[in-house]
Amino acid sequence: AASSAYFFDDFSLVGAALELHNNRKFGPISTCLYSLNENILNLSVQFLPLGLQRSDSAFIEINRAGKWHHFKTLAIDSTCGLALLKNQEWTNSGAVPYRVRLKRGRNFEGNYYEGHFTMPNSSENTLKIGVLSCNGMPFIERSGMDYWQIWKPYELTAKRFAKEKAELLVFLGDQMYESRPVPMEWDTKLYPLDYQYRWLLWCLQFNALTASLPTLIMMDDHDYFQGNLWGVNGDTLSRTQ
Repeated sequence: AASSAYFFDDFSLVGAALELHNNRKFGPISTCLYSLNENILNLSVQFLPLGLQRSDSAFIEINRAGKWHHFKTLAIDSTCGLALLKNQEWTNSGAVPYRVRLKRGRNFEGNYYEGHFTMPNSSENTLKIGVLSCNGMPFIERSGMDYWQIWKPYELTAKRFAKEKAELLVFLGDQMYESRPVPMEWDTKLYPLDYQYRWLLWCLQFNALTASLPTLIMMDDHDYFQGNLWGVNGDTLSRTQ
């Protein structure tokens, strides 16, 4: 029935052909995105859709001299599963380890999300920026590349960026598409879930990069599920409709 709900409880798999990769655990935090600008830290913590409760919060710790210390506790917006830290003064240099966990009342649940707050090299006059855009893997598949080797998460992309040693990530748009990996949902009641699914997939794909590098994100037409939002061949949107 349309009103039915389905879920798994205490789900497990066994078998000699299975392997456990603890570094691939995902959730309940899907991603942390941060930026650093003139000693100001901004951070977003995105949770998976897990039935958030009023007492839930994002508990953040940072590591100093090998010991973990409480840094901030953030309220979570249950409508989108997002916790925000805005305009926090940050005077640390170098890479400072951080970790975030779901705090439910007085208890902690689920895995830590871990990374580094990394300040770009202020002693140099140059900044090495890693630029990414147009996250549409079927394009690569048609060109003959074995895209399964870089899909969910993008392991080869992460290795290349580690080699290039970028100090800042900039995503220039089209983080998601209305047609991939499946066509968009046309039932208006399901719009929020459909969009969230695509956004969370992007979070999984790029966590190996964004967890430890300042990240800036721009939106483009496909991020709004409208492939010609800015016009077609010079025509305005109103003329193309």
